Amino acid sequence: MGRIEKRRCFTRKTQCRTKGIKHYLHIPENINNNRFLQFICKTRCYFWIIKSKEKMLSDKKVKAFVITTDALSAKKFYSGILGFKFLNGDEYGLEFEMNDSLLRVSITTEENAIPQKHTVLGWCVPDIYESVQYLKNKGIQFERYEFLQQDENDVWKAKSGTKVAWFKDPHGNLLSIDQAG
Repeated sequence: MGRIEKRRCFTRKTQCRTKGIKHYLHIPENINNNRFLQFICKTRCYFWIIKSKEKMLSDKKVKAFVITTDALSAKKFYSGILGFKFLNGDEYGLEFEMNDSLLRVSITTEENAIPQKHTVLGWCVPDIYESVQYLKNKGIQFERYEFLQQDENDVWKAKSGTKVAWFKDPHGNLLSIDQAG
């Protein structure tokens, strides 16, 4: 919620009566609510304006979504292997906490369960080789692409210097880790 401040308004002139005295109010043109106008009259022509923050969503917690047909294997993968905190689950999905974000694994039927061919989730890591080795020790297999020059650890180095490695969750959703270059 934004900052609240008390101020007079100045856009449209409206007449109201308080204790038999005629007042002229200037109110925003988009306000047409009679109760609101009555409130303004009773509070000596002042009203509260809620100023919205300029950062509407940029300072809010992110929730990412992926799909699965097998809730049990998704729960084992995201909490057991990747180490995310399991928050709750029902017949529609599972929810995990990832650092300062949330992950919703939506449970779907086979006909709606086509994984995307592009990366759907990625994490920035300080040392990609350490992270790759850790995940390989947990049984994760990394993807290799013929059109990319990946090293023996399945890591690709972009022209910017960023290093990236890709792997899949049990449903086939493509995930990645990267280290800034």
